Amino acid sequence: MAPVLGYWKTRGYVAPIQYLLEYAGEPYDLKWYTVGPPPDLSREMWLKEKFTLGLDFPNLPYYIDGDVKLTQSVAILRYIGRKKDLAGKSEREKQMVDVAELQVTDLRLALVNLFYRNWNDEGKKAFLNPDERGTLPAHLKLLNGYLENRKFLAGDQITYPDFLLYECLEWALFAFPNCLDDFQKVKEFHQTMHDLPSMEKFRASDKCISWPITSPFAGFGFNPEDRKGRFPDA
Repeated sequence: MAPVLGYWKTRGYVAPIQYLLEYAGEPYDLKWYTVGPPPDLSREMWLKEKFTLGLDFPNLPYYIDGDVKLTQSVAILRYIGRKKDLAGKSEREKQMVDVAELQVTDLRLALVNLFYRNWNDEGKKAFLNPDERGTLPAHLKLLNGYLENRKFLAGDQITYPDFLLYECLEWALFAFPNCLDDFQKVKEFHQTMHDLPSMEKFRASDKCISWPITSPFAGFGFNPEDRKGRFPDA
């Protein structure tokens, strides 16, 4: 029986897990949960199952692989990465994976805070300030320097944080379509990941959700109009 991956029907935190599973050639079944229509936006579909799955800390996403029952998206990525030998081979690579994972999750949290809490003119302006710590240009500058002599986050071979970074860059490009223009190494990394055969195959499959990237509770990333900054014809 294939493992089951459960999440809201949005890219959100689940897309990097899907990318990793597809790259590793690991079969899985999807269980999508949907939010009810406005104004209630009911989460009843998930709530009625939440405490019936045997999860230690019930939440979405979850990943059930036989006796292994995990929540927390990064814990799921780590588990699959170790299982499929995509978590670094040498001790040095494992150290790089650990550091890169946490660095990228900092970027993801910054994007989540922007989309859910600060999506307004002042918030966007602050997030694009290159002179402040924790902003998008600050994150991209660090990553660009780090990737100067590396193809991927842990060196020459793909590891699980690469898929996490790719999705963060996707989010950033939807919000700010030109944000990678001054960061050539990050731009090259994004294109390399985008062009992986497994990614191309995934995008053509019925398991892929191209939109939304967030939920109805976010200021950005759910409304179809939000796509048009990056894809005007969408």
